[in-house]
Amino acid sequence: MTSRSWDRRAPWLHRAGGARIFDGSSGLLCANVGQSSRRVKARIEEQFARYSFGGAAVVRPHVQMELMDRLCSAVGRPDDSVALVTCGTLGVEVAVGLARSITRVRDGKRRGDILTSTLSYHGMSALTLALAGNHARSPRPEDALGLGPGFPAPYPPTHAHQGHACDSSCAFEIAQEIDRRGAENVAALLIEPVNGTTGGAYVPPDGYLRRVSEICRERDVLVIHDEVLTGLWRTGTPLASRHWEGCEPDMVILSKGLGAGYTGVGAVTDIRGLGHLYGVEVAPGQLWPVMRAAEDRGVFFYPFTGAGEPRSEGLVVAPPLISTDEDIEFLIAALSDALDSVS
Repeated sequence: MTSRSWDRRAPWLHRAGGARIFDGSSGLLCANVGQSSRRVKARIEEQFARYSFGGAAVVRPHVQMELMDRLCSAVGRPDDSVALVTCGTLGVEVAVGLARSITRVRDGKRRGDILTSTLSYHGMSALTLALAGNHARSPRPEDALGLGPGFPAPYPPTHAHQGHACDSSCAFEIAQEIDRRGAENVAALLIEPVNGTTGGAYVPPDGYLRRVSEICRERDVLVIHDEVLTGLWRTGTPLASRHWEGCEPDMVILSKGLGAGYTGVGAVTDIRGLGHLYGVEVAPGQLWPVMRAAEDRGVFFYPFTGAGEPRSEGLVVAPPLISTDEDIEFLIAALSDALDSVS
């Protein structure tokens, strides 16, 4: 088997009985480069033989410095500094801590409030669960540290309008919330440029992220983009925010694709997304039947349960970025057939 043919098989997982199943979730959206990449394995073995760990307080490993430079260049932010941590949740916590320190020193902020939306997910720690708007994982009020979402997400489940859809003017509610708290008390706004697994790949209205950046800049509030799930070409661009002009954040958090995982249906109710990240929303009660039907046809997906009453639910379709046209055609055929069978 050649290296190239191995890479072609990488989106496929092989069961004990010999059957294979297509990884339509990219290993919970981590394995952008596919499963069991020989190239990744070779680099891991090469590095392990040199040095397995070096704390930044003691040494500055050349491979880490190279990673930082290449990463900044790849996402088009060559002047950035990089903090390397071990997971997405910790990346969010470090970004929150940095934002609070920066605004305290630079702008004399008295408190370090962090604003998040009502349809968001930022990690599994006590802090990040309390901050985010994932209803299925929100902590008890007594465990939430007095934290919670500060503004409605510009998407239908949490922000319905009479007679029209969300647009860039929805960002005004962020301005209202900052002014209500007092800009001197707000350190940063933390937002997913494209919604992840809470709502299922909702894409913001045109102009929304730009207006958010303008509002925050006017009030000396930092903007943090959580691109743990969407970063590094998952949506077709190096960063999801690159789909729109004028919304460059102060900080970006990257994780899943960066680590590559190594460290009723009545029809479908909505399809949305970009690049290799789509949400397929199904009618209430149909999620798990569709999941089972898709797996029977050789594909599995990442489920999401969103907001609203009844809560939205569906599949996050996120094939590895190395998938061939043939792989994608197989995925689409299997999903279509699964939906038809449940319908």
